[in-house]
Parts: sequence; C-alpha cells; structure tokens
Amino acid sequence: MPNPDLLYAPVFQLDALPCVPNANVATKALYSRLKKWWGSKSLSGSMAQSTVGTESDDFVYALTGLHTAIATFDFMNVTRETQWASWDRPYSELVANAIEWASDGGIVSCMWHWRDPSGATDEFYCKPATDRPTYTTFDVSDIFNPLSEGYSQMMTDIDKVATYLKPLRDAGLPILWRPMHEAQGNRDSQGGAWFWWGNGSGDRAAACKELWRVMWDRMTNHHGLNNLLWVWTNQLTGTEEWYDECTTWYPGGQYVDIIGVDIYADDIEQGRGSQLVQFKKTAHAAGCKKMVALTECGYIPNPAAMFNEGATWLWWMPWNGDFTTSPSYNGDYWPTAMKDSRILNREDI
Repeated sequence: MPNPDLLYAPVFQLDALPCVPNANVATKALYSRLKKWWGSKSLSGSMAQSTVGTESDDFVYALTGLHTAIATFDFMNVTRETQWASWDRPYSELVANAIEWASDGGIVSCMWHWRDPSGATDEFYCKPATDRPTYTTFDVSDIFNPLSEGYSQMMTDIDKVATYLKPLRDAGLPILWRPMHEAQGNRDSQGGAWFWWGNGSGDRAAACKELWRVMWDRMTNHHGLNNLLWVWTNQLTGTEEWYDECTTWYPGGQYVDIIGVDIYADDIEQGRGSQLVQFKKTAHAAGCKKMVALTECGYIPNPAAMFNEGATWLWWMPWNGDFTTSPSYNGDYWPTAMKDSRILNREDI
C-alpha cells in the first residue's frame, strides 16, 4: 500500500468509546478526559525504577515541586517473584502504590517486560537482534496451538498478571495497559525481534497479533478486567515501506485504545525536537483513529516545539535511571517541561 502523505497534518476521527465493550464507568471517564485534553495538552509521565515504586517521580518532585501526571509500573518479575526477591519487592506493593497514586489524583499505567513463559530462562530478550550471552528461544507461534505446552504457559502468565490487575479494578482504578511493547524490533534484514513476543518460527507479526488478541480476550472476557485502556506500541524501523510494516503488525482497532511509539534519539538536539515525523507515522498506523503517545523516550521533547509543530503527544515518559536523573538526558530539564502551561501534571488533573 502507498505511504500516507506526511506533508499534511493527520486528520483524526477518534473512536467514541474504549475498545472493551463493557468498560466500567471510571475507565470510560478516563478515556473521555484523555480525549478532552488531546491536541491541546500533554501529560507528563514517569517510569518506576524498581518496577513497583514511584522513585522516578520522587526525583521529579524534589526538583520541581510537581508530580508527573502518569506513573508507570512494570510487571517484569511477577512470574519470577521468588528468583528475583533480592532485587525486587513483592507485587502487592505495586497494587498498594498504584492505589495510593490514584487516590492522590494521578493516572496509573502498567507495562510488562514478560519473562520467558517456559521458565527455561529468566529472559525476555531473544536472540535475533541482541548480543546477550543468555536469551530465550520461546516461540510465540505456539499461540496458534491451544493444545501446546507453550500456549498453556502463556495463559498461566497472563492469569498471574490478572490477579494483580483485579484489585486495581476493584479499587476503581482505570489502567493504561501497555503489554508486548516494541514487538517488531528491527527489520528482518537487521536481525528482527528484540523480545520473544515478536519472535516466532512462522509469521512473527501474525503470531504477535494473535497473542495480543488472545490476551485481550482472556483479560476482558475470562477475568472481567473492564478497567483497561489498551496501549499498542508501534515500531518504526526506518524502512521506506513503513506504512505496510506498521499496519502489518497492528493488532486492530477493536483491540487498541491508544497507539504509542518509543523514541530514543541519538543526541540531545534531536531528542528535544518534536518528533513530528514519528508522530504522523504512528497516527497513520492506526488509521488516525487513536490518540498518539510517546510511550517511552530518552529525551523529553521541547513542549514549545511539540505544540508549534503539531506533534501533540498525549503523554511522554522518559525511561528510568539516567534517562530521568542525569543532566545528560533530562535531569535538569524537568522544570522546563513540567512548568509549561500546556503540560498537565498530577496537580492539574
């Protein structure tokens, strides 16, 4: 298919309601608020350092006197709580911290660095595009065979995560739910997938999409998780056939509420730019029917550049560690970003 013309601003026709048909009142309300802010405001975000805590926001607050609007947690070790107990804290803390964050007026986001479902390794990285000495060979294509051991293992892990999402539902928390991020990885000619959920023995895009849809169905219909807004992470590999690639991997509008992209620029000059081209491409990947978020970034984009150029990201979220605290990235830029009138922080929402 021909690429959309990027000379023009995308014309959005957003879906009226969340993709989960029986989304609860709180989730519909958050979706409505996001649509109200879309195009004129952008939400600040922070990423948990310990997967379950708000340490990154603590740093931001100490520097600016403001809290980020969104706190993101990671279910990375939820299926390995025993093995990783010395590194991480129990996931009951994630539930408690998320409820406290929401009670203080913030928005909760959760992602999942999903470790090898087979348990053969502790990895989420796969071989094709990594130089790591250890990696998983778990085959996402098992999702097409409900009788396979791999299918059963994936369902077990999904069910485990659901046990922690249910208390958040019961507490009235809508969640920005972003699993299976960066699935496409590199172009196949450059090694392919980074993570196992994008790496299969057959058509890896088809298998990844099927896993997304199976997860959506199991969480929605089996577990009754009607508090999730589903966030798909688009991948831009630099190929001229970007539109075909993006739409080939896209799970479908009926399973997605918001589309995002992760951008780690090579240098600060590039990173402080609006990322307009990536914004437009990501919008078109979902047919301009979904709000567009900068779901991870190395550098916070300059708010003036964002809004002057039309890259009106719904939210932005620098990664944790040095990306949050080092002056080489954002350590001394938070006050500029947070105090711009077009940026919404927790105090504003």
